[in-house]
Amino acid sequence: MELLPWYVNGSLSDAEKNQIEAHIGTCDVCQHEIKLLEMIREQTKQSAQSPGELNKLRFMREIKQDTQQNTRTQRPWWQTITAVAAALVIVIQAGVILNQKPTKDTGMQLLGKSTA
Repeated sequence: MELLPWYVNGSLSDAEKNQIEAHIGTCDVCQHEIKLLEMIREQTKQSAQSPGELNKLRFMREIKQDTQQNTRTQRPWWQTITAVAAALVIVIQAGVILNQKPTKDTGMQLLGKSTA
């Protein structure tokens, strides 16, 4: 009885296999047990997936989740346009301020050593 699962899996040595086959020819209990073990083995093979398939499914699920998160975090089109317009206004203002020349003498003098 203890060797029957290994017999069904095909992992016994030739001598053990021959011993089991000689015994099951006369034992109805062991024949029934082998049929049950073979049925369990087939059902397990049908329902189990290989580690590669499981990893593929997990990877695909993660990609789907990432895609869903990325679509939720994207800004609406009008926010992007508003941000670009605000940046242009800042650049234009900086250009105007930097290019301004004083129009009148304010009467201020630089402190420090005179270069003249």
